[in-house]
Amino acid sequence: MKSGLLDILQQISKVIKAQNYAFYLKDEKNNRYVLKAVLSREGSRELDARPSYGGLLAYIKRTYTPAFMLPPGAAPEKITLKKVDGYKVLSVPIGGDAGIIRIGPVAKARRKTIGFVDSLARDLGHTLDMNVGFKKTG
Repeated sequence: MKSGLLDILQQISKVIKAQNYAFYLKDEKNNRYVLKAVLSREGSRELDARPSYGGLLAYIKRTYTPAFMLPPGAAPEKITLKKVDGYKVLSVPIGGDAGIIRIGPVAKARRKTIGFVDSLARDLGHTLDMNVGFKKTG
């Protein structure tokens, strides 16, 4: 399943430029979202030589890191762009509250791009609903 989630994140990374793409699925037992797949852009770490108290050391710029778990109310009703830990993060609900894709940090998101991601999210939601129904009956 993880490789399928990574494939989805790779498709999204072709249309939305960001540092991290994270896929969360709802854990019904613990009533929270659990990180299932992460795609990070290679070379997204920026090193910079700056003076420090320990001498001249490479400075690692603080980067956005997806959380391992999200609280139950983390799934938005629609695609939203909001600040998370000081970074602009695009949150995409999957199948109502079955999952969340978080993309960030993003500088901007065009309407056409958001429309594509929204369409993909709806299709994923239907697929997740079918898989959950199959597991319950099978």
